Amino acid sequence: MRQQLLFLLVLLTSCAGYYNKSRDISNKYYSLDFKETYAVLKGIGGLPGVADQEYFYPQKFEINLPKQIKGIGIYGVTYIIEYDNEQIIAINPGYQNHNKLPKIWSLKDVSEREISEIQNYWQSRKYSMRIFDYPKISRTTRTYMNGEVTIVLFNIKHEDFESDLAFAKSFKYLD
Repeated sequence: MRQQLLFLLVLLTSCAGYYNKSRDISNKYYSLDFKETYAVLKGIGGLPGVADQEYFYPQKFEINLPKQIKGIGIYGVTYIIEYDNEQIIAINPGYQNHNKLPKIWSLKDVSEREISEIQNYWQSRKYSMRIFDYPKISRTTRTYMNGEVTIVLFNIKHEDFESDLAFAKSFKYLD
């Protein structure tokens, strides 16, 4: 009996950190659809920005992501997706009022503003801020962007970077 209880406790603890991959998630901001080997995130709403009494609504989008999602937060129009080992994918889709003409995508160094959005999420989860103190040699942090959309691959293990970048390249606008 004691062994069965210990096994159940270990099983519950090991599964508790991930979103339930057997059920899709949907709310007024996003939907998350779990496929066999990946998840599909659809950004479907959010709070508008306002400038000169003109409203700017977040761009609706779809992107494929690695499946083992630990948490999701939304800060402004930025979606923060958390994975094991302090790895994060942050997606800022821009606003609907912007021009949706094809843009040239590029991979760049991350900016302080992009890092601050991730820090806000990290702080809200009451995690240690030590990961922002210095870059890890075994990790990569880069921004994949096209001038309107910004996708930050933060603190990604070197062996995961190419596959995470391939997921980032699956970004597409929704009408």
